[in-house]
Amino acid sequence: MNERKLLSALLFSVFAFTSTLSDAQHSHGGAQTPQRGDSGGMESHDRPPEQPQFFRGEVRFIDKVAGQLTLKHEPIRALEVPARTTAYPVKDIGMLDQLKIGDAVRFSIVLQGRELLITSVVPAP
Repeated sequence: MNERKLLSALLFSVFAFTSTLSDAQHSHGGAQTPQRGDSGGMESHDRPPEQPQFFRGEVRFIDKVAGQLTLKHEPIRALEVPARTTAYPVKDIGMLDQLKIGDAVRFSIVLQGRELLITSVVPAP
C-alpha cells in the first residue's frame, strides 16, 4: 500500500515538474510554434506604415477643459459612422489651440476601445 502511495507521489512530481519546465520555456524564449497571424519573425517595420485616413468636417464647439472637439462631419464609412454633429475626445489637447468655431477641417479618427478618438485635425485646404 505504501509503495502505491510513493509511486503516485513520484509520478505526480514528475508530471508537475515537466509541466512547469514546459511553461518556463514558452514564457522565456524557448522554442515556440508560430501561431496563425504570427509574422514568423517579420518585424513591424518591414511592412509599410498604414497611412491615416482623413475626413472632412466643420468645427462647431471646442472644449479644451474636457479635451473634446464637436464636429459636424461627413459619413465615416470605414467606421460605420453616419454624417452627424458630435463631440469627440482628442488625442492631444494642443491640437485645439489652432482651431476656431466655423473652421473647415480635415481630421483622422480611430476606434479606441468603445470610443472614437480624434488623432489629428488640420485646417481644410
